[in-house]
Amino acid sequence: MHVKCVIQNNDEAGIRPNKTYLALPNEVGGSSNLGYSEKDVRNFITSNLRCADRNTDVKEMISYFMRMKDINSNFFYAVDVDEANQFKRALWVDVRCRASYEYYGDVVPFDTMYSRNKHGLPFASFVGVNHHGKSTLLGCALMGNEKICCFEWVFKQCLRCMGSPPQAIITDQCKSMFGAIKNNARSVESFEKDWSAFIDEFNLEQNRWLSGPYDERRMWVPIYFQGEFWAGMRSTQRSESMHAFYGGYLHCKSGLVQFVHEYDNVLGA
Repeated sequence: MHVKCVIQNNDEAGIRPNKTYLALPNEVGGSSNLGYSEKDVRNFITSNLRCADRNTDVKEMISYFMRMKDINSNFFYAVDVDEANQFKRALWVDVRCRASYEYYGDVVPFDTMYSRNKHGLPFASFVGVNHHGKSTLLGCALMGNEKICCFEWVFKQCLRCMGSPPQAIITDQCKSMFGAIKNNARSVESFEKDWSAFIDEFNLEQNRWLSGPYDERRMWVPIYFQGEFWAGMRSTQRSESMHAFYGGYLHCKSGLVQFVHEYDNVLGA
């Protein structure tokens, strides 16, 4: 039990597992008395300490959401857990964000970032552009991973909160995807001609990776949606800028409660 306490204290202090393992012989009277390996120490930290820490963090985060809901019934939150009651994902939308969405939710950039909470959970934001041309936060999510099912859940909950979908969502599949072709195309015919020339020149007819973007060209080549309202946006830059601003309030050791609490600070800044 004493050794487990040492491992836990060291982990909370940010001491690496290998350093902890090297120091443990002093706690048990020599390395011959250890009975476990450095890998066992790492597994104990991952399966016991980190998991328990996240569960505690999630409970406190939900309590915070409930308090916010009590303060104002229009505060929206949704939390998803698995069969073992382990955290999977969460979405929350402040009252001000819900009001902003009604006016500025036509076009919404959506992007994710890592390493701004101690559990390494991807953070996602919905961002709009107000009547002054400034970015405005419309909602936030923490996700257990970036699988399709996770994004589907987030979008479903966002729709449940807002009541209607945006006219368009901007997201970066690949930030430098054929920029020269898509930005310089003057018409649909011009794009088709340039694309064919590009494929022929580099003998890429059998390239399966390129067939996907081409099949989805109506979703990313500007010439296909000329005349539609995009609030002056062509990328997720506004979402990325919001993450950078948000990151000024947080660090990689931020717990989930601190993370969502600072969301209010961002809105009030």
